[in-house]
Amino acid sequence: MVIAVSVVVISVASLFVAVYQGMVMERTLKASVWPLVQIEHGNYNPDNDSRELSFTLSNLGIGAAHVRTMEIT
Repeated sequence: MVIAVSVVVISVASLFVAVYQGMVMERTLKASVWPLVQIEHGNYNPDNDSRELSFTLSNLGIGAAHVRTMEIT
């Protein structure tokens, strides 16, 4: 009887450790992903020697960058 109770206690403890490790890994993954959005602009194109207005939005970081709105006035 003592062995059966010990096995159940060890099983519950290992289940708790596994669930807790999953939560910690999820937080670590969220902390290690940092998007870095960079905006570049210009008014000259050297390739064809002409004046052009250009805007470039690029993600230089690690992870997805979500741009919800953008307004040019």
